[in-house]
Amino acid sequence: YLEMHRGAQTTKGDLKQRNRRAESALRAAEIVSSVVEILGRGKAPNSRLEQAWKTLLECHFHDAVTGTHCAEAGKDVASWYDGVIAGATHVLDKSRRALAPGRARGSKTLFNWTGAATAGHVFWGQPPRPQKGKLPAPRRDDMTLSADGRTFETQRLADGRLATYGDGIPSLGHKACTVVRGKPAARSRFELTGRGVRSRHYALRFGKNGLIESLFDRDAGREVFAAPANEFRLFEDKPGRFEAWEISKDYELRRIDAVRFLGAEDGECGALLAGKVLRWMVGNSEIRQEVILYEHSRRIDFRTEVDWREERKLLRVYFPLAVLARQATYEIAYGTIDRPTKTTNSFDKAKFEVPFHRWFDVSEHGYGVSVLNDCKYGGAVRDSTASLSLLKSPRFPDPTSDVGKHVFTYCLLPHQGDWRTAGTFEEAFLLNTPFELASGATDVPELAYVRISRPGISVEAWKKAEDGRGWILRLVDYFGQSGQVDVTLPVKLEDMQSCTIIEEPSAEKVRRRDSGFSYQCRPFGIRSFRLTVSKNRLPLS
Repeated sequence: YLEMHRGAQTTKGDLKQRNRRAESALRAAEIVSSVVEILGRGKAPNSRLEQAWKTLLECHFHDAVTGTHCAEAGKDVASWYDGVIAGATHVLDKSRRALAPGRARGSKTLFNWTGAATAGHVFWGQPPRPQKGKLPAPRRDDMTLSADGRTFETQRLADGRLATYGDGIPSLGHKACTVVRGKPAARSRFELTGRGVRSRHYALRFGKNGLIESLFDRDAGREVFAAPANEFRLFEDKPGRFEAWEISKDYELRRIDAVRFLGAEDGECGALLAGKVLRWMVGNSEIRQEVILYEHSRRIDFRTEVDWREERKLLRVYFPLAVLARQATYEIAYGTIDRPTKTTNSFDKAKFEVPFHRWFDVSEHGYGVSVLNDCKYGGAVRDSTASLSLLKSPRFPDPTSDVGKHVFTYCLLPHQGDWRTAGTFEEAFLLNTPFELASGATDVPELAYVRISRPGISVEAWKKAEDGRGWILRLVDYFGQSGQVDVTLPVKLEDMQSCTIIEEPSAEKVRRRDSGFSYQCRPFGIRSFRLTVSKNRLPLS
């Protein structure tokens, strides 16, 4: 744990968001372009991807993604990130066209880059363009997607886009779909009231101040919160000469009473999702938030827009949970770390703000709550209260730091059991790497690029070997498990061997099959394999 750098997890939220998007897009681009070449559909742009990775790693270096730099350096870092994202997006677009080259009318291909989730929502279609001087014509809810003889549920959103829930999608692969006419749901499965939303999973009620007064888990038959939740708190943030780097250890004593609730209104309401839109003034800043509940997911999304106009302030959000836990679990790079929720010594007391990646979880025996995000890196769990740092506005070394508009999402995932069985890992992956729907028909209606027998094993890299001999497949265990893992590929292997992370031969045992292999995983193990693909390709199916 590195003290004096607690604020670096939050300063310059726009760079944190670019970082998350760049990491996600570049991972997907490298994996899928490698699949394209392995399947004989094109060539992977290895040199271009290598340069993109080097640029991303330079952004990870000192005083870049941390936001602890002057304004001029910030513009350079933002442009580097934008270049990485644009390059990765270009490679993904080209790879999609190679995998789904057909142009039959109404043909679509649903791509899943997560390597974890097999069901989720995809948002597609374009909002109607208003003609000059006219309102856009209303559109009927008569379009959906069909695959395998099934019609997926679809909801028309207020902005004209469509939300479709698909399941049975290969966790890293694609599935062919067709746009068809579909009957809209007879009525919404949600109940919107003046102060709440009732879904299949939850009964949510807001208080007059906009806080969540009650969240009752209907599946588990219990209350989620111990006190009003989703509470924005504003603090004075003056840690001294390291403004961008640090958060004052006594910041909670400097709370500013400047949060004013403006009101709430109904949001989306249909077959798949429903919610409320709430607005606040926080100091001189305005917050608009859409709280969304789903029919087929237990996740609760908080889609947040902030016009941030504060100076030397820290914005955080709090959730007092009705959960008693001695430890909280935080996702870190290639694994998790458990930290105490109570301060029993000076070391724990210093960790009032801790770093993490896409999620953290607080669980007692049989029940818990996960907090997910799409671009935040700092927060904490103290006693039973989970909190997330959202925005920070230092004035040194960049006097314009964080001023302007921010759009981000954080989520709650109450669950029975622990975070592994609850799907926390999969939902967090899906939040940051959503399904994509592309035009084009594929000659293989459904294809898993990699199929893995155990949950919690993630494909983190599939790339050309550095020496050009074969391909490197890198698998990481996020669950902390031991046991046999069976890996199935859509190609025939001519040769394969276990190797180290620097691609030298390893003595680790592995059993090869014609179209895959098996190995023994260790808790949080990072395993790399060198694959040589046979020129006699297997029939794809």
